[in-house]
Amino acid sequence: MALIQQQSLLYHLTCMDNLPSILDSGLRSRQDLGRGFTDIADGEIIQGRGIHNLQAMVPFHFFANNPFDGRVKADHPDKSFCMITVPRVFARNNGWKIIPRHPLAVVQGVVPMDYDEGFEKIDWASMNLRDYKNSQCKSVCMAECLSPTTVYVKDFQCIFVRDEAAKKHVEGLLKARDLSKFVNINHVMC
Repeated sequence: MALIQQQSLLYHLTCMDNLPSILDSGLRSRQDLGRGFTDIADGEIIQGRGIHNLQAMVPFHFFANNPFDGRVKADHPDKSFCMITVPRVFARNNGWKIIPRHPLAVVQGVVPMDYDEGFEKIDWASMNLRDYKNSQCKSVCMAECLSPTTVYVKDFQCIFVRDEAAKKHVEGLLKARDLSKFVNINHVMC
């Protein structure tokens, strides 16, 4: 498996219930969502996002099945999920920010950094270990890449879903909106 720092995508897990709105209006920040979406985030993390205005940004992770994804899927076994991906080069070219550790690290003085600076600050050796029993490693594995603006469907690389039924559902949502985007099955990611 390629080292995480050498991969090309960023990942955003969302509840399948949110996908129609995302396809209509883009992947928006928590601040821009208002009500009417299925919220899967941890309440403690949401409270901490107020620092440095993180609630006004759209978070992505550097790999799928990070500790956030695992916790969300465990906490919501009745929900279906999909994984929206964007190319890292798109994030870099569009002024996205990076937090090199868990978003609650901002409480401890970590600030969102410009893409290149933040990318260099990530402890890639720890992230590649994926040892979630080690608190430092787990924190690094939850580093975020943050879009300062809505991310529109045209900028998605692809959408991953769990199975063939979910793929057909998403393809139907895309077709109804005259959108074309690759939908891929990966039961491990979703």
